[in-house]
Amino acid sequence: MLSEAHRRVERGTDCVVAFVEHHHRPRTEVMLHGLEQVPRKELEYRGTVFTEMDVDAVLARRPQVALVDELPHTNIPGSRNTKRWQDVEELLAAGIDVISTVNIQHLESLGDVVESITGIRQQETVPDEVVRRADQIELVDMSPPALRRRMAHGNIYKFQRLPVVGRLVLVVALAMTLVLTGAAGLVYWRVETALDSQLDEDLAAYQQTLDRAVRNGQDLPAGPNGSLRQVLDTDGRVLRSSAAVRDQRLLTPAERVAAAHGAVVRRDIGALLPITDGTLRLRAERVTADGQPRIVIAAVQRGHRDEALRELLAQLALASGLTLLAASYVGYRAARAALRPVERYRVGAAALADGADASPGLRLEVPTDRDDEITRLGNTLNRMLGRLAASAAREHQFIADASHELRTPLTLMRAELDVALHRPRTAEELTETLRAVDAETRRLVTLANALLDLEQLGSGERIQRVPTTLDRLLDDTCAQYRTAAERDGRTLTVTYDHATVRVDPRWLEPAVGTLLDNALRHGRGAIVVRAETRDGRLSLSVSDEGPGFPPDFLPHAFDRFSRAEASRTTAGAGLGLALVAAVAASHGGTARAENIPPGTTGAMGAAGVKGAAVTLDVPC
Repeated sequence: MLSEAHRRVERGTDCVVAFVEHHHRPRTEVMLHGLEQVPRKELEYRGTVFTEMDVDAVLARRPQVALVDELPHTNIPGSRNTKRWQDVEELLAAGIDVISTVNIQHLESLGDVVESITGIRQQETVPDEVVRRADQIELVDMSPPALRRRMAHGNIYKFQRLPVVGRLVLVVALAMTLVLTGAAGLVYWRVETALDSQLDEDLAAYQQTLDRAVRNGQDLPAGPNGSLRQVLDTDGRVLRSSAAVRDQRLLTPAERVAAAHGAVVRRDIGALLPITDGTLRLRAERVTADGQPRIVIAAVQRGHRDEALRELLAQLALASGLTLLAASYVGYRAARAALRPVERYRVGAAALADGADASPGLRLEVPTDRDDEITRLGNTLNRMLGRLAASAAREHQFIADASHELRTPLTLMRAELDVALHRPRTAEELTETLRAVDAETRRLVTLANALLDLEQLGSGERIQRVPTTLDRLLDDTCAQYRTAAERDGRTLTVTYDHATVRVDPRWLEPAVGTLLDNALRHGRGAIVVRAETRDGRLSLSVSDEGPGFPPDFLPHAFDRFSRAEASRTTAGAGLGLALVAAVAASHGGTARAENIPPGTTGAMGAAGVKGAAVTLDVPC
C-alpha cells in the first residue's frame, strides 16, 4: 500500500496518509517518510488516550487518494463511526479514493472457516459487500520462507504480538526441533563412527598386505572390490599403480612429503553430498624395500558407507519432520483445548463490559468436576463479577436514594424562594424565609459531609490505630450529649473497662456520637453506653428504652439512606448507621442492630423493658 502511494505521488497524484499503524516496524516507518500524514484524533477511553483517524480532518483536506490501514478495525467509543470501514464509506461518498488493507481472515463470510482452523473467533470483520464494491482488489500472498525473512527483518508482528496459541506452538516446535536435531545428530554420529571403524579396519588390513608385498618385491595384490593401490618413490614418481589410476598421483605434494618423513597420511576423496562417483578413503605410509624408501598408498571405495549414511539422513529427516509436525499439531490442539475456557471467559467478560447482557446474575460457565488453574481462574472471575454486580447495584441504589434525598431540601428551598419573590414581603417574612433556607442548607451540608465520610472509608483509606484509653474515648464523646439528655429528662450512663485499646479515635468517636444522636432523637428513656474488652476485641454498644427498630427495617438498617418509616418525618438522611457500619468494617469488625425483647434486662436493668441496641465488635 505504501509503495503504491509513493508511485502515485511521483506521478503527481494528491495522496495523503489518513491512518497507517506502523506497529514499530522499521521498514514501515521508513516508507512513511515523504508521505503527507493527516493528524490523528485523540480520544480518551477508560483513563487511556487512544488515536483514531480524524474523518473531519481528511474531509477538510480533500485529497485525491487517502491511505487507510486496517479496514476491519473497531473505533474507540466516542468516535464518529463504530467501524473504520464506515469511515471509509464517508470518504468515498465525498469523492475521495481510498486505498486500504484487510487480512483475509477478517472477511465476514469466512468467520466460521477461520474459527475452525485457528480456534479463535474474529471479533473484527468487514462485510463482504464492502469488499465487493472495491474497484480493484490485489491479493498479496507470501511463501513461508518469505514470511520468515520478513519476521527476521522486523517487518511483521513481533513474537510477543502473536496469539498465545501461536506462541505456544512455536515454542513447542522450536523445542522439538532442538531435541530432534540433537537425537538425529547422536544417531548419525554413532552410525557414522561404526561404519568408519569398519572401513578403517578394511583399509588398514589392505595396507598391511600391500606393505608386505612391496617389502618382498611381490606383485601388488588386488584388494576389496573397487580398491586402488599405488607405490611412489620419495620424489613422487609412480613406480607401480592400479590400472584405474595409472600415472595419476593420489597424494598432494604436501601429503607426499609428510609420508616420506614417516607420517601416516589419511584422506577422503569426494564428498558425501552431493552424490559423486569414485569416492575413496586412502591411507599412505612409508615402507623400505631393497634399502630404498617407498610410499605405499592404499584406497578403498566409500560407496556403501556413503550410501548408508545418505539413507540414514533421509530417514532421520523424514522421521524428524513427521515427529515435528505431530508434536506441533498435538501442541496446537492441547493449547487450544487449554485456552478455550479462557477465551470463553474473555468473551463473557467482554459481553458484560460492553453491556450486552445487563443481567446482574451473569456468570461464566465453570466446570464443577475439576480443580485446575483454568477453573480456579473462572471461579475468581465469577467472584469478581459478583462483587462488580453488587457494587453496581449499590451504586444504582445510592444514586436513586441520593437523588431522592437531595430533591427534598432543594425543592423546599426553591419553594421558599419562589414564595418570597412572588410578592413583596415584610422584613419578618424575609427573615423567616432565610431561616428556612438556612435549615435546608445545613441539611444539605450534613448530607454532603456524611457522603464524603462514607466515600473516604469506602475508598480503602487505611485507619491509623493508636493506643487509646476507653475512659478518654467515651467520656469526651458522651459529655457532648449528656446535657441534651438531661434537658429531655433522660439519663445517659457510661460503663467501660479500664483498658487501653488500639483503635482510630478519629472515626470511632463520630460513630459513637451518631449512635447517641439516634438514641436521643428516635429513642426514649435511659441511654446506656457499654464498652468491654475480651480476647483482643472491643465490644461497644449503645442502647435505649424506646420502641426499638421495626422488624422489616433491621435487615437494611446499615444500608445507605435506609430509614425507618417512623423516622422519615424527622431530620436526617439515613446515613448514620451506614457510617457506623463503615467504621466497624474499616477496623476489621462488624456492626449489628437488634431489639431488646420484653422480659429481658433493658438498658437500666429493669425487667420487661423493650428497647433498641446497636453494637460494634472490632479487634483492638
